[in-house]
Amino acid sequence: MDATLIRAIQHHPSATIVTSLWCLPDGLEHLDLRKVILRTFHWNGDDQQREGRVYRLLDRGMQFKRLIITDPHFLKESFGDRKYPGLLKLELEMGLLHIDMSWCGRFFSAHPLLRKISFTDFHRMYFQTKTAFMFIDPFLQAIAQQNLSAAIQLRGFAVTRDVSMSNSERSSQWRVTGLFLTILNSMEQVLRLAHPLLPDISTLTIDRMPCTLDKLIASLRPFASLTIVNLLNTFQSLDFGSEKPWQDPSIVEVYDGTLIGPVATEFSMIWFTSRIAKAIPSIQAFYIDEESRNGPGKTGGNWRLRGWIFVRDMQLNNPIQLQIYPPHKRPGWHSGWHPDSSLSSLKYCKTTFFV
Repeated sequence: MDATLIRAIQHHPSATIVTSLWCLPDGLEHLDLRKVILRTFHWNGDDQQREGRVYRLLDRGMQFKRLIITDPHFLKESFGDRKYPGLLKLELEMGLLHIDMSWCGRFFSAHPLLRKISFTDFHRMYFQTKTAFMFIDPFLQAIAQQNLSAAIQLRGFAVTRDVSMSNSERSSQWRVTGLFLTILNSMEQVLRLAHPLLPDISTLTIDRMPCTLDKLIASLRPFASLTIVNLLNTFQSLDFGSEKPWQDPSIVEVYDGTLIGPVATEFSMIWFTSRIAKAIPSIQAFYIDEESRNGPGKTGGNWRLRGWIFVRDMQLNNPIQLQIYPPHKRPGWHSGWHPDSSLSSLKYCKTTFFV
């Protein structure tokens, strides 16, 4: 994209969405940018040069929808005075250092369109020592009181608000709607605590779940708003009991032992998500991410299986196929947190992933 194209955009009836700041050339500060919308701005909270460039573009009328801050511990109280026109989503990637959240009240009030905030903990350490954190205090305190802190890792959560409310109502109406947990044990107790304290959960991500399928369904059923369930590393930890229809000899014959692991896992995940969907009709979609690092052997060696399973496809008997990655194409760490390009057009990938 160059200055000539920017000038042409000014005369177009619709705004143009730019995916990255890198797509915009230098020297645009003198142009009218009211028809340009930046989809996502990544910022580490301390790069003044990068933020300065964005502010110069904002002064020319540009807006952006999503702000991702990778080192929010740099943010000070003065951050509450920042204004980003058009901001819809704020994502904070928690590090290891304490985060001063004193800026929140003013920042939220200054951005009336802001409808979603997500907090993600890549290091799995920020929330481990916390018994209090804004929005999710009751849940953290209940976990500590029940001596369940060692049973879970809080990997992230999201809050949303209704932007149609008045400004004063919006400030106090944030609801926790996304939750991401690694559950090492005591899954029933953990989810039993979560339901009454976080009743508006619509997106739930569980990494591992050492329990039976029936207990999982019983634990999820009270979440009346649940629409998206992300299941990570579930196959190895879930107890299916005597029901294992994926151990079908025909599968072994068809794939000649080369992809038994991922194919059997795909079969099982489709089967057991259909069981969950029948029991909990509010669920619309599942995201699956399974991984094996068994090395060469009859399980197919190292592989990764990822993809969406849509309940509507199950109901219509449409074919469902997840993506199998062989070892030499295994996605990196960060692609485990964000959908790859082949999934990016799907409905649920347009939300903050996992929360």
